[in-house]
Amino acid sequence: MKVSYKASIVLITLTLSLAGVFFSSSALGVDETAQTKSDGRPQNADAYYKRALTQTEQGLYKQAVENCNRAMSLSRDKSLTFNILQCRAAAFAGLGDDPQALEDASKVLQIDPHNVVMLGIRATLYADQKKLNEAMADYNKIISLKPASPEILNATYSGRAALREDLKQFQEQVEDASKAISFDPNDYESYSLRGRGNFELKKFELAIIDFTRAIQPNPKAANYYLERAAAYTNAGKKDLAIADTKTAAKLGANVGTAAGAGK
Repeated sequence: MKVSYKASIVLITLTLSLAGVFFSSSALGVDETAQTKSDGRPQNADAYYKRALTQTEQGLYKQAVENCNRAMSLSRDKSLTFNILQCRAAAFAGLGDDPQALEDASKVLQIDPHNVVMLGIRATLYADQKKLNEAMADYNKIISLKPASPEILNATYSGRAALREDLKQFQEQVEDASKAISFDPNDYESYSLRGRGNFELKKFELAIIDFTRAIQPNPKAANYYLERAAAYTNAGKKDLAIADTKTAAKLGANVGTAAGAGK
């Protein structure tokens, strides 16, 4: 997978509130101060859950898992337990504990098979484990459910484009990356994904345009210069390829990887 696994998890986690899956304390009208002890520790399941949710959004995944576990042990409410499972799945995923994240996400999906956020997390985890057919099935299901959130659609099409790359379905990779870009025109990683697809299709000029779009907001991302250098080389623009290779080298890249796009 060329898409950053952790970046995908963070993106999906940050869309949880947009998807209406998780709710902040203010949205629920809950006074958290009434749910904490004098030393600042939560005193009930709901307060532990809200702390875990905040920590997940902040990338404090280990602490989030710990607080989810405390919340789970105290929860007697099915709805709250359901939300805790979702939060813990995202935290386990961010922590890199794929088996636990998959277990929690699958538990959620047994209850709510149309939960697009958990489908997205599970698809990302399956892809990270190279279970490409399972990941594809989850991404396809999300798309069939037509979620309203552009963030979720962007992450889904971008993730599926990366799967297409692993499956060497390069035309479909380009199409899915284009869909991802349509939901977020500033998604530089999807420009790189589309560029790599165009490179494999020998559409080198289009690949150059895509890699340039990826570089513009990321002028210190050495891998994008290497990808563009490979496209320049195959387009017969040797001087530009050399310039990009030198830039990548200055940024610390192994310039030997410039022989192919994204390889």
